[in-house]
Amino acid sequence: PIASFDVPSLGFADRLVGDGPSADQRVTVTNTGTAPLNVASVTIGGTDSGEFAVSDETCAGAPVAPGADCVVDVAFDPTSTGAKSAQLVLASDTTSSPDQIALSGTAVAAPTACQSSIHYGRPA
Repeated sequence: PIASFDVPSLGFADRLVGDGPSADQRVTVTNTGTAPLNVASVTIGGTDSGEFAVSDETCAGAPVAPGADCVVDVAFDPTSTGAKSAQLVLASDTTSSPDQIALSGTAVAAPTACQSSIHYGRPA
């Protein structure tokens, strides 16, 4: 089996901290080998692994036939500001396992409320 990703990486748009998870981005994994692909797990790893999440996937649990594919949906849900990076990790029975693609996104601070009292002249 050979696990081939349809994209080399996923880049997420800037996301406000505390705004909840982003819309999912989908990765399609195709078995380009000649034997069934058996995926043991699909996880997030790396420096900022807690800032990303696998929200759904169809890869683990059942063999992926040669020529067939499965999908992994990933969301960005930052908890602190700054540039974030991690990897989507696919552990399987391929010789290249674990196969990975890079994840990145930037978390920005929510705007702060500003209240201003400006008085012109004297109150009547």
